[in-house]
Amino acid sequence: MKILVTGFEPFGDISSNCTQMIIDKFKSESLVDTLILPVVTTKCFTVLETFLAGKEYDFIILLGQASKRDRISIERVALNVLDFPIADNDGNLIAHKKIIENASDGIFTGLPLEELQRTCKEKSIQVEVSNCAGTYICNEIFFRTLFKFRNSRTKVGFIHLPLVLEQNISSNRVNITINDLYQNLKIVLGSLVK
Repeated sequence: MKILVTGFEPFGDISSNCTQMIIDKFKSESLVDTLILPVVTTKCFTVLETFLAGKEYDFIILLGQASKRDRISIERVALNVLDFPIADNDGNLIAHKKIIENASDGIFTGLPLEELQRTCKEKSIQVEVSNCAGTYICNEIFFRTLFKFRNSRTKVGFIHLPLVLEQNISSNRVNITINDLYQNLKIVLGSLVK
């Protein structure tokens, strides 16, 4: 089994990104390749596609930071819409636009959501299945990647992560360390490769 795990550079008004911190930890895993993506609508998927050239993966797990969530959120569906709440890192601010013209309005993940939830519950990991990956770059990369692999054996999933204590953000939602989040994600990924 071969897995690609991606994260993002910092964006918005938060100077760090917990997904980038997680990617640094996954670099030592032998079955996992890692990639940091730019938070730029015109570059993000191009960087991913270039990296994927000539490679095959069983799973592509895209990670995103969600500052308003307090637990791991496994996304069920990507929507075919761009409607940015803030500008991306190149200043693009897009509203009410389709990601891919003539594509469906949404594409569901290929991950076994019920099984992942059950495994997490057994291990006392706080996790939820989310029905909305937002309408920003996270949703865009999720939709484009699902679309690219729609007729492939490669399973694509998106997981939003909460902020971690090491980011020094004052919020009552921040309640986990980067090491604990990393260990929890290893369990999630481990359940995929059983």
